[in-house]
Amino acid sequence: MENNKRPVYVSASFIRAKNKCDYLCYLKYFLGLRTIHDTDPQRYGNRWHTCQEILGRSPGVCTT
Repeated sequence: MENNKRPVYVSASFIRAKNKCDYLCYLKYFLGLRTIHDTDPQRYGNRWHTCQEILGRSPGVCTT
């Protein structure tokens, strides 16, 4: 059987992110999500609740 696997290259920032938090690394490098810098608390809160709803969690409950 022929081996068709290509080598995998990762950056130093990927390794740092992976060591820091697997989930945040997944969001950034695999899903391509980026941080939104927003100073309006109302908008930030709305986005937080929307993300929690998408993930299927109750917005007021922290599970960490």
